[in-house]
This record gives sequence, structure tokens and C-alpha cells, in this order.
Amino acid sequence: MGKKTFKSKFVTKLTADIDVSGKTLTLTRDLIFFDKAGCLWKAPKGATANGASFDADKRKLKWLGRSIMFLMGPRLMDFWAWATVLHDYYCDHGKEAGVKSQAVHDMFLEAMLVCIDMINYWGKERKKAIKKAHLFHWAVSKHGPRW
Repeated sequence: MGKKTFKSKFVTKLTADIDVSGKTLTLTRDLIFFDKAGCLWKAPKGATANGASFDADKRKLKWLGRSIMFLMGPRLMDFWAWATVLHDYYCDHGKEAGVKSQAVHDMFLEAMLVCIDMINYWGKERKKAIKKAHLFHWAVSKHGPRW
């Protein structure tokens, strides 16, 4: 028998309530993602996300990290939201779950790439989105939370 390979995918849809300020999502059902190794990543119903894993004020990102996040634009209102919700959840709960910080950041990249596939980008737009995902990944790996 050969080694079983998996395809990264979300198995549930992102369903959430957005607060009045538009800055915080509260999940109304579990958000479940499988990475290419077959590992399950789950943000449970009721979990909140506000993009804090990128928030320069909360996480004290260095100048370059803040600049990249400024250039990237809003995190919760675009198609990165699915990946951002998982990343935020595991940045807050990864240590207690026994997950290493770099594994969380790597899952974030995989989830962003799945989001790009879900949008069905083609040509130059797809290449641009993939570059953006890798830049996001670099920023959180270099400047994001560690535990």
C-alpha cells in the first residue's frame, strides 16, 4: 500500500455573525479544515476572530510586518476570512492544544491557497493572489505570535 495523500480543503462553510463595528466575527457553526497531511483544524462554534494575529497594536509587529498588513487590506471582509478565522483561533488556543506556532502559520498558508481555489482565480489574478498568500505567510512566520 502506498502512502495516502490528502488534498487540503474546508469541509464546512464559514458562517458567522459580524459585530456592528465590522471588526469581529463570531462563528455560528464549527469551521473545519483538513491540511494536506490530513490533520484536522477546527475553530468551534462561538469562537471569535478579529484579525488580531495581524494586529500591530495587539501583537506588537515590527515595522515591516505592519507595513505588509497595511498593504494587504482588511482581513475579515475578504476571501482570506476563512483562513484568518482559523489562524486567529489557533494563535489564541494553539499552545494549550499542543500545536506549534509554525504549524499554525503553515496551516494558514494552506488555507489561504484553498481560499484562492474556491474563488477560482485565473491567470495574473491567481498569480497575484498566490504571491499575496505567501507574503502573508512570511509576515506571520517572521513577525506573528510564537509560543
